[in-house]
Amino acid sequence: MLTGAILASAAAPALVLARLVSGRWWAAALAAAACVAVPWIRLGELGPREAAAYAAFVLALLALYRAVAAPSSVNDAVALGAIALASLAHGQLVLLLAALPAALFLREGVEAFPRHRLLAAVYAVLVGVAFLALAGVVDQALGWKWRIVRESVQTAVVRATVEHAASLAWSLAVVPLLVAVGWLLARGRRDAFAALGLAVLALVLLAASGMDVLFAGGQVRERYLVYAVPVVAVALAGAVAPLHRPRWSAPAAVLAWLGLGLGLSRVTGRINDWFVMTDELFYERLAISVARTGSPLPRVRGELIDSFNQLYPVLIAPAYARGLVPDSLHEAHVLNAFLMTSTLVPAYLLTRSVTGRADLALGVGVLAVVVPWLTLSSFLLTEVAAYPAFAWAVYALYRAAAFPRPLNDALTLAGIALAAVARVQFLVLLAVLPVALLLHDGRHALARHRLLAAAYAAMALGAVALAATGEVARVLGTYGQTAQGAFPPGLPRAFLEHAAAGLALPLAILPFLVAAAWLLAALARPGDGRQHAFASVALVTVVVVLLQVASFDERFGGRMVRDRYLFYLVPVLLAALACALVAPRWPPWWSLAAPTAVVIAGFALYELPRFERLSVDSPVAVVHDRLLDLGGSVGGAQAGLVLLTVVLVLLFVQGAALLPRAAVAAVIAGLAAAALPAQAGSGFSRLFALPGTSGRALTHDQAGVFNWVDRAVGPDADATMVPYPHLSGDYWATVAFWWDLEFWNKSVVRAAYLEEAFSATPPTFAHVAVAWDERGRLASSPTRYVAQFSRDVRFRIAGEVVWNERETQLIDAGEEWRLAWATSGLYEDGWTSPDTEVRVTVFPEQGQDGPLTRLVSLVLRPPGQDRGARLSSGLGEASATLRDETGVLQVPVCVRPGAPGEALLRVEGAGPIEGNPVNAEIFSRPRLGGVQVRELSVAGESRAGC
Repeated sequence: MLTGAILASAAAPALVLARLVSGRWWAAALAAAACVAVPWIRLGELGPREAAAYAAFVLALLALYRAVAAPSSVNDAVALGAIALASLAHGQLVLLLAALPAALFLREGVEAFPRHRLLAAVYAVLVGVAFLALAGVVDQALGWKWRIVRESVQTAVVRATVEHAASLAWSLAVVPLLVAVGWLLARGRRDAFAALGLAVLALVLLAASGMDVLFAGGQVRERYLVYAVPVVAVALAGAVAPLHRPRWSAPAAVLAWLGLGLGLSRVTGRINDWFVMTDELFYERLAISVARTGSPLPRVRGELIDSFNQLYPVLIAPAYARGLVPDSLHEAHVLNAFLMTSTLVPAYLLTRSVTGRADLALGVGVLAVVVPWLTLSSFLLTEVAAYPAFAWAVYALYRAAAFPRPLNDALTLAGIALAAVARVQFLVLLAVLPVALLLHDGRHALARHRLLAAAYAAMALGAVALAATGEVARVLGTYGQTAQGAFPPGLPRAFLEHAAAGLALPLAILPFLVAAAWLLAALARPGDGRQHAFASVALVTVVVVLLQVASFDERFGGRMVRDRYLFYLVPVLLAALACALVAPRWPPWWSLAAPTAVVIAGFALYELPRFERLSVDSPVAVVHDRLLDLGGSVGGAQAGLVLLTVVLVLLFVQGAALLPRAAVAAVIAGLAAAALPAQAGSGFSRLFALPGTSGRALTHDQAGVFNWVDRAVGPDADATMVPYPHLSGDYWATVAFWWDLEFWNKSVVRAAYLEEAFSATPPTFAHVAVAWDERGRLASSPTRYVAQFSRDVRFRIAGEVVWNERETQLIDAGEEWRLAWATSGLYEDGWTSPDTEVRVTVFPEQGQDGPLTRLVSLVLRPPGQDRGARLSSGLGEASATLRDETGVLQVPVCVRPGAPGEALLRVEGAGPIEGNPVNAEIFSRPRLGGVQVRELSVAGESRAGC
């Protein structure tokens, strides 16, 4: 958090500099947000020292611009002081000493010397020192930094500069850098910042290349290129500032989406592992099914399931159409970046239509994308597609209300359907639409929307039929229960907490309050046309979704604020904020009082939970640690948030009365523009700082480690896994092992269970039941290949072992599954239960035409106490007293063609042992056991003596 605070301090000089260059506050706000967000997102290892150097660099950039744009002795002195400060923060920034004269000469030519006499005197001294250094006189005094300048004049640096330029272009999504450089080149001699920017950009590349050649073997280290970000951001502000007309803003919005998507893909493409189980496994399996079958219907493990969130799996299915899972996962993560950032387009269209300001709409579109929940694009989750789908649906609802015609009504129904297919939660928009239309059109709503009236009549009949058959919950999925029964008693409290912690806090409180106040005030002015239509749709949407999510979390979410289900409202609130900022007057006091009361009450109740890792359910909780540290306790943090809300509202009221409206609007916009990207950067920083929930680093390449089944038989083959405890006594290690096997192998398309033991997936994952007859033949043979743990002592599938890795055998079981042997009388994980005889049954082989003698071997592990064990059969007996170490018992068994052979194990004594890892609930229960059968094998064929 200290790093974030220091980095955020760069926003102020960046805002001032971008405003001076572009002449527009909206462009300056976007540039300032980029100056803070890009370094944080791109450089997860950024520390306080690097952040301080970056902030000092941006401040120096502003001072140098003033010296170039407005020549004076004061500005020159300030520029020299700023360069000295930046150089103390980081020695690399001494490059600014070269940037300043280069910029002055580029802009003013030889006339620069008489205009900057102070600089001429100082640089004369510096040139003298440089000559002495070249002669070796003061080489040691200047330190190792001078070595970079002296030794970097070599061919390798030229080549490295090209590589660093390419890396910088890719890191900044190519298009923004090309636009920025093009603007700088076009205005090089006519614009002070263009002259300065060209010089600084060139020197940053040269300095970074020189250091990396000398100290990193030519490897590109992006932390030395980060100083190019402010130059590019401010140049972009100058480039896009004239694009205020709609005909320019639409292409700019598309380019901004593609640029942001490309930039985000550089982050999401680094994720090489799963994080959210079993959600990511579920949507991966759905995508693989679509890719394999070509059908959009939801199938998991070969079975058609009741799942309506199918849009996202269909969209990422092309990524899983070929190759191994690691490659497909990378492609899906890259695609996620473009899917989630596409929300920019509907947010832009909505804001432009309501405000009539294309420039402001572009800013809202960008800000709607750089939100804390952007971290969700790192995972295989429906939110990635649901975010833009919801924004499109709200835009369609607004169009239907503002411009009533049959086509818009039909598009609205299609938009709601698309959103519901992305996430069934959004069927709630069917309740939003008629209420919003009644608020906007009143008694004329029915006459203006006849198509919708007919559609709702048909849906009402369908709802009655579903209610009569009890299928409502099935259609709505997990959200079906929120529509059943009375509201939970804690709903009012949950509503307040969700409004405050889930929406107001990430939006920096005051922007949320102003947006909500504008919606209330606009709803009270029915004559305002488009704005009234938008206020009707937006206000009902916000309230209904808040109620829905609060109800769900109150019943099933452990009373936690899961802002993961709320963040879809952010583009709507940002559009409302834009309307408030450009309105001729601020919302009246009464409209501000209601949301302020809600937020204050919500903060007073919210308990700010802490999370070690990034919380997928509440990405905004990344700021809780800092708030709790500042407050000293939960109560202190609550009081601080309440006090902060009151202070912000009072400052807004005073500012609205005393200051120019544009200044107050700029501050409010700046709060949102700084808070949202900063939280996004903090979320990505937290995500990469710790190992994922799998226990592995998310950026570690998993290719070739877990996908051994696909490598053995190919990703288009079919295999069934048979889960069994991989690590005795550790339930979650076992769960993760089999999650990994299924997640990383497309060929693992089934899972077989004996009495549902060791199933760590929800009921939507189909199960193959393992059951056999007296000859060892199984009732079901779903696939040719079987992946079975080598130490599974319950049964063994017969067949040739074609691959053995990580103690798991890949067995070619043929067309019909048969058992080689099976046991009974054991706990599911191989422990003997008290006073129970264990039976080992050895089945005849397929095609066996005579009796065979088979040797049964058991490896037994005692629990640290003496245990007597005896293994017997019709052909022999073995016994032992086991103490601290494992022991082996072996007996021959006679197996005839028509009858299996048997061996019996008896254990004396029992005591407390670890929980049974059948599932999480059973694992927590105490139990008694004798010894654990760690391994069981049957071998050694002979016809003699049987």
